Amino acid sequence: MPVKQYRCVVSSLAIRTQPQLGDSFKTPQQIKMGDVITLNDDSRTEAAGYIWLKHDRGWSAERSSDGKTIFLLDASLKPKDRMWGLNIDPYNPAGNPPAARLTGLGWVRFVFHIASKRQTPEQAFAYYDPIIQAHVKAGTKVLLVLIHDTYLGNAPWNNGGWDTYTSGYADCATRIAQHYRGQVTAYEIWNEGDLPPQAQSVPTSVYIPPQNYGPLLLAATRAIKQADPAAKVISGGLVSGDPAGYMSRVRDSLGGVLPMDAIGLHPYGKTLPDAPVFTGWSQGLLTVFLAKMTDAFPGVPIWITEYGVPRVDVNNASFWPPIATYMLKTFQLMRSTYFFNVPVVIWFAWADSMDNAGIVKDNQNPKGVLFDTFFQNVRADQPAYTRTIDAPYDGKVMLGHVAGQFVAEASIGELAQRIFLSAGNVGALLVKTSAGTSWEGQTDSKVAMAISSSADVQRWASELTKYHLDFHAWHDVSGQNIAAETALIVQIAMSPGVGSLVLDLDPTRLTLKTGADIRNFMIGLKRALPATYHIGVTFDSRPETFGTVNLPEWFPFINSWHPKIFHWLFGNTLQGPQPFIAATFNALKAYPKPIVPMLQAEASAGKPVPPDQIKQAAKIVLESYNTPAVTFWRTGAIGPAEFGAIQTVYVPYTAGFTPTNPPDVLVVQINTPLRIRASASITASVVGTLQPGEQITVLERRVIGTTAWVRHSRGWTVARDGQTGEVYLA
Repeated sequence: MPVKQYRCVVSSLAIRTQPQLGDSFKTPQQIKMGDVITLNDDSRTEAAGYIWLKHDRGWSAERSSDGKTIFLLDASLKPKDRMWGLNIDPYNPAGNPPAARLTGLGWVRFVFHIASKRQTPEQAFAYYDPIIQAHVKAGTKVLLVLIHDTYLGNAPWNNGGWDTYTSGYADCATRIAQHYRGQVTAYEIWNEGDLPPQAQSVPTSVYIPPQNYGPLLLAATRAIKQADPAAKVISGGLVSGDPAGYMSRVRDSLGGVLPMDAIGLHPYGKTLPDAPVFTGWSQGLLTVFLAKMTDAFPGVPIWITEYGVPRVDVNNASFWPPIATYMLKTFQLMRSTYFFNVPVVIWFAWADSMDNAGIVKDNQNPKGVLFDTFFQNVRADQPAYTRTIDAPYDGKVMLGHVAGQFVAEASIGELAQRIFLSAGNVGALLVKTSAGTSWEGQTDSKVAMAISSSADVQRWASELTKYHLDFHAWHDVSGQNIAAETALIVQIAMSPGVGSLVLDLDPTRLTLKTGADIRNFMIGLKRALPATYHIGVTFDSRPETFGTVNLPEWFPFINSWHPKIFHWLFGNTLQGPQPFIAATFNALKAYPKPIVPMLQAEASAGKPVPPDQIKQAAKIVLESYNTPAVTFWRTGAIGPAEFGAIQTVYVPYTAGFTPTNPPDVLVVQINTPLRIRASASITASVVGTLQPGEQITVLERRVIGTTAWVRHSRGWTVARDGQTGEVYLA
């Protein structure tokens, strides 16, 4: 009997006599935020749109069937990524620490100044490039804040004309995201825009009415996603007394949709029941504040992009211990209970000249326990899992789309809206753009949805963004005219908004049969695309069929397999999808790449796929084979019953991840201090030393030439010299 512990991650959760909705099944008892209950995992039952679990006090909902709303979380789960971050200020010499000093941190956040410095974008790039590159090299993710300091425009907060400003702001965001594609992980759109001027004791932001912020947020999201589809977009950090009300009005201004990836929050003044309070500053409980936000926006991640205790007496060292306690307890709460809803937590700030909130003084001297506690949290903030794929598909439910003429909708927007309303858990479309040397639009009779140019691809990607749908390009490979076909594929792959490329290998059309032909084709394609560009391959999943397309020769050039496991088409009406799934995954073991299966939701020979088998197939690949994502075939052939089944597909939190090995601890083996360097290079600056016998926890290993390097919380150190055989860390 699999007995497990679950933690409540909502403000309160009803206990019922049966796994059913309705007041008649409610008991007077509730489970509260943070409560841990023990139950039998075999009791899991699906009913009334929810997954239920039975415990010793009755029944409670674990999650909604589609997994978008979580109530009870497996207590053994841990954060997948580093969540701890720091606000810095590159234009403030005291607030701009060397990247090496922050090694091991998850995030750095800072404003991207252009207009406020009276600069051109090119001048701003020249200033910020080395700073951003240094943090990326150190393994720290960058969150850029784009505000009125970034783009002043016509200053509509004083002059009116938000529509004109929104257009210019989006153009500016495009240039920035294009320049930093693959470097900046996330962008925050504005800062504390929900705080009216009369509520600001010190003006640090510009208020935007929610009806104006909605269009600005959508335009900026579209601009950034088209320039860098992998980048995250976060709404500006909210700080008013009613952030949920403000964002609800923003959502209303966009027709009930929020296009960004997460909501930014600045919960200043919010403390914990067992943490210190500060006179004139504390304004309620953080747990209650977060519960209101997560209840108002279920399934939408909350990023805490600023929190701390600014504007206190920075020279009063008696404040440092209680602030450190507040910091530590908040970090521990986020890591243990809220990581599922709050994956990013960024402290404010590095230096005291940043609003009297530093962990160091302006002379860069650490502020005792406050500094030590911050870096204690950095050391504790290690991922519990390792990614098996780092791809744009992670955690997604996707749909395949062939052509506009096969769907009932008259436009891209109508199709996206229908998907959003019918299966809100769908996060991406795999769209057929071309075949051989021809655009797909040449045979698509629905002109409004046809794809016949790069501009059409961009239009598709832009329209999908509003409904939080990613765009991935799908090309049928021919190989008859390699030069022309490669040129077309590259044009599509590099079109704004395209997240990845999937090549379809259909043996009836594919002329590339020999290893030499395939290598010639793929080498040319890879050379024409950025080195990190993600390429997948899709094919008929039956081993006896995909053996004809010579997968071993494609294997070295691609990042993921996308087998078409169309069990209903293959003729299996009795045993369900399991035999075909097992055969596919077993056959692909010889070619180890991440697998993102395409499952059948389209009728065959007039017979619809039973909804239970759609659910079963997804459950098998996601839970038994730990695939990072799943695709369903196809739009236009998916009706209400099929959409209903897809709506219940839940991508597990750890899909595509494996547990991280235990900490890799090494000890200094020599009798003299061992240098710590800013990067893995003998010529890099020395940032400290390790003492004989000192222990470090390895965060990353790298071999450069004959030298083995390890990264730890304080920087990089040589572990072994391959030329001499000397071992420094073991």
